Amino acid sequence: MSRSELGLFIEGVKLRALNSVFQKWGILAQPDQWNISGEPCSGVAIVSTNFDDTSYNPMIKCDCSTNSNSTCHITQLNLGQNHLTGNLSASIGNLTRMQYLSLGINALSGTLPKELGYFTELISLALSTNEFSGPLPSELGNLVKLQQFMAAANARRIDYTQPGPIDDSVLTQQATHRSEAIWNGRDPGSITCRSRSSEFSKQPPMVDNRVRNIITTVGLEGLLWVPGREIDNGLITALVERWRPETHTFHMPHGEVTITLQDVEVLLRLPVDGDAITGSTQKTWVNVCRDFLGFQPVTQNNHKQLDGQRILINRLLEEVANPLPPDAEEDQLHKYARCYILALLGDTIFMDKSGDRVHLMWVQQLEDLHNPRRYSWGSACLAWLYRELCRASEDTSQIDGCLLLLQYWAWARFPYLCPTVERGPPVGAYGPPVRGPLSLKWLWVPNKKNRPAHIFRDRYREQLASMLPDQVVWQPYEAHFDDLPPWCVAGRAVWTATVPLVCFHLVEKHTPDRVVRQFGMIQEISRAVNTDRVLHGIDLRGKIGVNWMQKHAAHSLEWGYRFDIYPLHDYNSSECVLQFSAHFCYRSPLHNHSTPYLERDQK
Repeated sequence: MSRSELGLFIEGVKLRALNSVFQKWGILAQPDQWNISGEPCSGVAIVSTNFDDTSYNPMIKCDCSTNSNSTCHITQLNLGQNHLTGNLSASIGNLTRMQYLSLGINALSGTLPKELGYFTELISLALSTNEFSGPLPSELGNLVKLQQFMAAANARRIDYTQPGPIDDSVLTQQATHRSEAIWNGRDPGSITCRSRSSEFSKQPPMVDNRVRNIITTVGLEGLLWVPGREIDNGLITALVERWRPETHTFHMPHGEVTITLQDVEVLLRLPVDGDAITGSTQKTWVNVCRDFLGFQPVTQNNHKQLDGQRILINRLLEEVANPLPPDAEEDQLHKYARCYILALLGDTIFMDKSGDRVHLMWVQQLEDLHNPRRYSWGSACLAWLYRELCRASEDTSQIDGCLLLLQYWAWARFPYLCPTVERGPPVGAYGPPVRGPLSLKWLWVPNKKNRPAHIFRDRYREQLASMLPDQVVWQPYEAHFDDLPPWCVAGRAVWTATVPLVCFHLVEKHTPDRVVRQFGMIQEISRAVNTDRVLHGIDLRGKIGVNWMQKHAAHSLEWGYRFDIYPLHDYNSSECVLQFSAHFCYRSPLHNHSTPYLERDQK
């Protein structure tokens, strides 16, 4: 029997026929998976092993609870990556108790049979990476429990008629979004991600306790601990394609998710509670360098150390190349610390597209290092990243900001996207565990150098489009809270505040009310949100001197009331409070207003 005889396989409704058919195909189940003598509903098929356990392929799961445990029904079937060819027979409709069916990554062809509409219990249908063609059968509308339908990368293309959201009252900018170009066959390609500067990566770690104490006092100690690594351009591109500037969330097949103040504080150990990061750019920047950094920038070989309001990171590192003398005066210590901190900020949370410069405006938050104010560096970091995500989702081929945060966030929320840890540190090599930011959890995840970004981008697209409900970890930090240092959880009171995030010229809306499942709550239909396209259009280009504290005073004032803005208190009050796994009143508007699929063959 050839592998093209999938129809014969499906016609074997009697469970005992399955194993013999697999044997003819040359597909043998492992002995502990089901009874090799012919009873599929045994072994792994009837225990609690996860359906997506890659140790077993093919995988069958059965429900034997009917007729006093005397009758078994196949409820889950995975035949992915088994080199199957031919058409999908109409007799597949006999398996009416099916809940999860995966036939992805094969070479099946032809049209989809209308009998798929008999699977009224079906939750997930995966047909990705085959050669199916033709229209979707209208009978699929009978699948009222279906949460996930994956048919991406079918070489002969399945026909669709509706790109993007059905109702564009929420995602009003679809016409200019990257996903629109992808849908229409004009893929803009992978995004170039700004990585940490080579100059800073060669810099030895700061060991002077006087400087480290200052860094801790201003709230930036976490940046000394966050492990640097190669940015995965493919992953970042695939995430950007699902970012929506209208909601400041990623639109995924199972709902919206986003990076919140909680993620910033837990992963980076940056304070999220404190004064807004704002001030004026009405400065004479040469004087700022002289008075607060201790040097006068110059131009060498037509290359300016100070270009407008931005200074070369390498020039700052020159100032800290040599250790401070033991008897250094306070003024000398503070200038030395400012140079290091400014370079650290430009290399981590406030990266820009220049790749080697950092803005001098942050010096205003570092002027008084003797008794510094408590600033919300975390909210400024998040505002910067939000703005970069919004830009990259539309009309740019580059992205900067704290992409390390985005990558660690993705690994925490979607662990199946994280590369496998191949080896860890030698036992006892570093003594007791460090109580640092949670990003240290991924310290030993290997860097994948020289990976073709476009190949891995396509892979990530497929993985995001085909994710199962249990592959989303809505609360990945709960088990770690007791082991984290206090500063990683100090801002709990503002994690769920729907407030503007202010960072000088940037004002970006924090929208945790759209992702309350990330805080252990039940999600109802999200309220309308206005991320303000006018604010999105404000940047530093051509704005030599602006008092941003005054210009954005209203938004800074609203941030000041962050403890009073808790929109989540009534999220269990409506009639529509079922969990998303059976949350039709939430799912239906989500699928009307969202873009869970990027390509015509991902639906």
